[in-house]
Amino acid sequence: MKKILFSGLLLLMALRLFAQSTYSDTQVNLSSETDLQSYQLSEDQQAYEAVILKDKRIIEHYFEGQQLTSLKTIHKLIQINSDAGIEKYNKIYVPMSVGRSLRHLKVRAISPDGKITNIQRENIKELNNVEGFQNVKIFAIEGLEVGGKAEYLYTVKSPFEPFGRETVQAGVPILKSTIELVHPKQWKFKYKSYNGLADAQFRLIAQNQKVIGLTQKDIPAFEEEEYSLEDATYMRFEHKMASNGGYEQNIFSWLNLMKRMTENCSSPKTAKVAKKYVKDILSQNLSDEEKIIVLEEKIKSTIRLEKGGTQALSDPKSIVENGVGNVRGLSILYMYCFEALGLKAHLVYGCNRYDGEMDPTFATVTSIGDMFFYFPKYQKYLLPEHYHMRYGVVHTGLMNTNAIFVSYFIESGKVNYRTFDFKKLEALSADLNQIGVRASIDFEENLALPKVILEDYAQGYRAFSYRAVLKNADVDFREKFMKDVMLSAFENFEVLSTDVEGEDMSLSTDPANFLKLKMKYTTPELVERAGNEYLIAVGKVIGRQSELYQEKERQHEIVMSTIQKYRHEITINIPEGYQLEGLEEIKNKNVITVNGREVAYFISDYQLEGSSLLITVDEVYKDISFPKENYDEFRGVINSAANFNKLTLIMSKKEEKVN
Repeated sequence: MKKILFSGLLLLMALRLFAQSTYSDTQVNLSSETDLQSYQLSEDQQAYEAVILKDKRIIEHYFEGQQLTSLKTIHKLIQINSDAGIEKYNKIYVPMSVGRSLRHLKVRAISPDGKITNIQRENIKELNNVEGFQNVKIFAIEGLEVGGKAEYLYTVKSPFEPFGRETVQAGVPILKSTIELVHPKQWKFKYKSYNGLADAQFRLIAQNQKVIGLTQKDIPAFEEEEYSLEDATYMRFEHKMASNGGYEQNIFSWLNLMKRMTENCSSPKTAKVAKKYVKDILSQNLSDEEKIIVLEEKIKSTIRLEKGGTQALSDPKSIVENGVGNVRGLSILYMYCFEALGLKAHLVYGCNRYDGEMDPTFATVTSIGDMFFYFPKYQKYLLPEHYHMRYGVVHTGLMNTNAIFVSYFIESGKVNYRTFDFKKLEALSADLNQIGVRASIDFEENLALPKVILEDYAQGYRAFSYRAVLKNADVDFREKFMKDVMLSAFENFEVLSTDVEGEDMSLSTDPANFLKLKMKYTTPELVERAGNEYLIAVGKVIGRQSELYQEKERQHEIVMSTIQKYRHEITINIPEGYQLEGLEEIKNKNVITVNGREVAYFISDYQLEGSSLLITVDEVYKDISFPKENYDEFRGVINSAANFNKLTLIMSKKEEKVN
């Protein structure tokens, strides 16, 4: 979605065409010798593989003749503290999409004793068509040493880019970061800082250009943590053009963006393509909701999704003919098919919560990552890009996020915007996202090699993923997949039989539907004989569990991939004349409480009735996120499952009663 072309942009602006010299060209000097020697690192900073001493960025918009042009300058000075730092910073990657060129380039390595090695332009390599979108220039910084510094500066020239996002934090500390936004003084730009980054302020007028800037010192290293939003929590700076000094004062408002983006989906020739494509669907006696389901299955079963921006991948006619298309092209095909089938849908734009957020107060295409559909009559969604899912709910990255719902209509082959509204995308209930195993362990034939009958069941998102994997799996891959899922805690085993229930992809239209993997197996790793006793590693039956460790203080809020409910039931059929010891080790309870409300818990317990022991495990997460202040409790719940995984019971002969 970030590749959206705003056709007609220049026509919307009453541009004042005059030549301008560039501010950026005056800011391309590398650090002076005095500057290089002025930095002192603390012990904590020296412990990192590197420290970014200076991070300066200039985004400039100007006229080159009568052509609107953008420049982006990146200048970094980096202290290298270890071999890992050399490995991390000895190569620089510069994205070079269509229309971009390298205007300035200065690269050097500075040894601990001050010796300078300049890198020549001839050492630059280029990779073409990376991920189907752009070229990338790569230059190596040779001569880096521990205790030395790396410094590079480059300026990329490109066609005018009215939007931008600068992510400031890194995996190492930054002593000083500066961002300058430069544009003709009669223009207006809007900008906003996120996640604790300093606000930008007007700085000066230089060469008939307005300079907006911000400076932030002592930016801490970004700590990657499990169960966090990661990229979305980096400090960042968003900016966009608001006015060129003419009559329109808010060019890129959400209203203008939605209108333009929706109407850019117009493809009058596709109306004929769509009518032909859905002819077989119309010939069936289907309800409207059945039409949606059949259409989605037809497209996802016959058309392959591929990244890239070529005309063939974006044109619905070519997509149908060639059986391959990109997200935008497929979305347009869906829109015209809905029209041909008489279906009313809303176009929805969303942002994966792991990438960022859609801010109702700051409109920008940089926050739009998903394009999908909503059917108001049924209150369900269809996601063209996510082939493992079917009509029903949004994917986990969209849960609990803001999205824009656009009402549109097609008339005379043209897509017309009607209205838009921000709405919150709800999370799938834990009651529709149940996961677990049911197992029975039988010792009748061999005390050292019991037979296990296992059922691994799942609803919701896990069922969606498993069905998609099984849909096109051959016999060998299917067998491997089931072993990986159900026998992850064992290395040595014999599978006696397998079966799958509920694997048809059509069942994914209702998250309540279960998928069940069934298996009978034996493994010598489940029971270990110790003299006259048998040690039963019963916890391994639920599969390998992750453990959560973190020595440093928690930095980010705790975020779950989804709301879910685990329920495991293990039955041990105790052979006649034997008993089980260590049952009290089964019992465990850990709870997370926020504002007096129980939001997550782990409870394991047992019931012994005659020769049958039933072990139950309930691990439930009612919310999608928790405050970082509850991290210790959260870790206790997560690690309870890992501790259960290590549970071992002792089976021994009953003592004979003496009369």
